Amino acid sequence: MKRIVRDLKGMSRDDDKQGPVDLARVLESAGRMAAATIRPRAHFAQELPAEMMISGNEGRLCQVFLNLLVNAAQAIPEGGAGHHQVRLSARVEATRVVVAVSDTGSGMPSEVKARLFQPFFTTKPRGVGTGLGLSICHGIVTAHGGSITVESEVGKGTTFRVELPLSPEDRPAA
Repeated sequence: MKRIVRDLKGMSRDDDKQGPVDLARVLESAGRMAAATIRPRAHFAQELPAEMMISGNEGRLCQVFLNLLVNAAQAIPEGGAGHHQVRLSARVEATRVVVAVSDTGSGMPSEVKARLFQPFFTTKPRGVGTGLGLSICHGIVTAHGGSITVESEVGKGTTFRVELPLSPEDRPAA
């Protein structure tokens, strides 16, 4: 309980302070906060390096990954935890960190994928979502010098990939 409260406090800071961020710690925090939503729907798997330092805003980045994890869980109907998975993984590639949030949920047709990052676009029932989550995520990721992409196949699931630049001091020497 203490850890969840600490995670929520870290995410709720409304300052836009930029600084060194251990992305592995942010991802672990987002995973803990999303666990209650994921658990009744899917097995939750994580594959994270011990440390990945980037420059950014810890609270905003946590918001991105928490949103992606909750969306992944919501793409899977409750009660199928034994048959479904939500997976959070990250790896360092040259000068960037690549984070993937994958689910074995319902997937999306191409016409939905084409509109995903538009403000107020949602596939959720009326009163359930605002259609702003992915639009906000896109804005936060691009403000951090990164990119967010999606791969999805109807009936097979979805993978969101977020690429963010490593801190200059953590990049491998040329």
